[in-house]
Amino acid sequence: MPKTNLLERLEYLSRETEIPVEALLAKAIEAGVGSLYRHCMGEKYMAGGITRETALRLLGPQEVARLECLISRSCEPGDEEIDLPCGHA
Repeated sequence: MPKTNLLERLEYLSRETEIPVEALLAKAIEAGVGSLYRHCMGEKYMAGGITRETALRLLGPQEVARLECLISRSCEPGDEEIDLPCGHA
């Protein structure tokens, strides 16, 4: 798919899914804010700003395990597209 601007992509998705552009934008904003929030909470956990129990509730056990691996430096952060050497994808 060639590069397109945001409006073209939204209009395409709207046609393909039969979901109005406004509803797609709302979903995109919700997903984006959710992703940013999770990233912020992960950073806060790594800095000691929230408890492990809170992190487990907000991020889930797999993400907490990945963050703990990074905290312990038992594995190196890699390209976000690939799994960490420890297997904590």
